[in-house]
Amino acid sequence: MIDKASFLAIYKNTNYIIPELHTKIKIDELNAIIDSELLKSNHSYWAFISAANPFSKEISDQENEFNFLKLKNLIDAQFPKYFEGYGEGQLGWKNEKSILIFGITEEQAIKIGKQFGQNAIVVGACDEPSKIKWLQD
Repeated sequence: MIDKASFLAIYKNTNYIIPELHTKIKIDELNAIIDSELLKSNHSYWAFISAANPFSKEISDQENEFNFLKLKNLIDAQFPKYFEGYGEGQLGWKNEKSILIFGITEEQAIKIGKQFGQNAIVVGACDEPSKIKWLQD
């Protein structure tokens, strides 16, 4: 089992891609494109959440797609502004479909991330660098 520090290094070295916005999120960096889109949509906060590979245990592509659709349906029912994306692993991990959600609080994002068995999520706010939020105790 990989320890928390190793997981955090993997997450920090991941590119969080949002094709529709032609941008990527990097941990501990600002993103002017996301900030601009947040302001246009009258939101201040965002989160990038996946439902893939719960607890970082690899599952089948079909199971990951099923989980993604459940996540998308949940997000679609609660948050009108979101973009599909994916985490592009740099250290041997497969890409994981994800969703960038505008107008979600960190507390709401944590709840959803835990609901889908994620070890961590990426969160941010306008004019602030993105950060990893560890979800496991």
